[in-house]
Amino acid sequence: MTLTQRLDRLGLRGMPLLIAIGWVATLATTEGSDAPVYYAPLLALVAGLIGIGLIHAIDRQARATALLFVFVLFALNLSFRQRGLGVTGLDWQNGVKFATWSVLITVGLARWREIVPLLKKSLLVLGCAYGCVALASASWSEVPAYTGASAVGIFAYIILACIVMIDLGTDGALRIVVWTLGAYVALGLLATFIVPETAWMPPSVVETVYRLRGLSGHPNVFAQQIGVFVTMTVIARRLGLLPRLSFLALIGTGVIALVLTGSRTTLLAVFIAWGLIVARENRYGPVLALATLGGLAAIFLTAAIGGLADASAYLQEFSRTGSESEIFTLTGRTEVWQVAWDLFLQKPLFGWGFNGTEELLSSRMSASFTGSAVNAHNMYLQSLVSLGILGSLPGFCIILIFVTRLFTAPEPTRDRFTLFMLIVGMGEVEIFASPVLLTLMFFFFIAREACRDRQRLTATRIEVCGKE
Repeated sequence: MTLTQRLDRLGLRGMPLLIAIGWVATLATTEGSDAPVYYAPLLALVAGLIGIGLIHAIDRQARATALLFVFVLFALNLSFRQRGLGVTGLDWQNGVKFATWSVLITVGLARWREIVPLLKKSLLVLGCAYGCVALASASWSEVPAYTGASAVGIFAYIILACIVMIDLGTDGALRIVVWTLGAYVALGLLATFIVPETAWMPPSVVETVYRLRGLSGHPNVFAQQIGVFVTMTVIARRLGLLPRLSFLALIGTGVIALVLTGSRTTLLAVFIAWGLIVARENRYGPVLALATLGGLAAIFLTAAIGGLADASAYLQEFSRTGSESEIFTLTGRTEVWQVAWDLFLQKPLFGWGFNGTEELLSSRMSASFTGSAVNAHNMYLQSLVSLGILGSLPGFCIILIFVTRLFTAPEPTRDRFTLFMLIVGMGEVEIFASPVLLTLMFFFFIAREACRDRQRLTATRIEVCGKE
């Protein structure tokens, strides 16, 4: 009998008894009737199931890996609290996330023999190098614990991406991503009727309209999650993993939710990434691209000579606040970029510490600034501020490799995600700050490339040996 079989038998027979005994003991030794006491059985049950799942994942059980993947995709995207600027202390949500990352690290250490062969490929080596620099930056960060925890998240997602590719493969992983995120987005839409005060962000000084945030905590965060979902759904359909009706239902749900978030950056990223891939595969693609660039050049030339002096009235139509300055400043991002750039110039080599610049940015914004300075709102600039030029090199090299492969080794599945990530990264920090959904998918595609490269190398060796 294997360890997992023994554990299953022990769990089925002994876990309810142990939970009951522990609960009775807790009630007997606790004064009053505090609500947490009555949650103890549920917490114990969840902890027990996580422990069993951990053993299964270590034992390379595909179902356990799939469940772990589903938990990360769904549960770690939920957010039910509004964190203040610069508040980096541990709360229950951060605690759940860090505990999950610790579980993933444990699985990775137990399965290091399977993961190491993938780490021989340059992309994963660069990803690990970026994580190492991020972890080392805790020594000079102003919030070392927060920086160190964020760096642990990088390694956790690298490990999860590797074991998902090993146990489930691309097709299996994509199915899980699409259906899990589909349920997550649908739940966010359903929340508009059940808990509207949670699902909608009300108008404020910055926003003059209601925006959908689902159960993510912020409309922009929910939009990025939806953008990943829509992009992966299109990829899954292209690979033949979704029937037409399912695809239409999922993509329709995603687009509706994305429009309701009011996030123009993510909406543009989704459709531009889709359009560029379609154009590249069309024989008229180069002509369309040239015409588009020519049109943009004409618009900029007209603006330069004052031909768009009355355009402010039209720009107001695209503004959530009714002011054309929102468009010209990219919702205040240009001011944040200037402050972030000044911080980068102060420490250009290794920066201020990975994901540890929130208080620095917010404290240096002008008194008239009404936007959010929680980060640099640009993933390239965020990395430079956090880790400087030298510390950012591994991450920037990964992006350069992906961009180079857009032209030298076109592959629609990878390229669609790459384009989406690059465009969203112009206005958000994404993969170079606190590890989130897009970070996980970024490493998933890196692990996928490593597996593909390893398979091609193995096939080449077999062919050579055959000839010999």
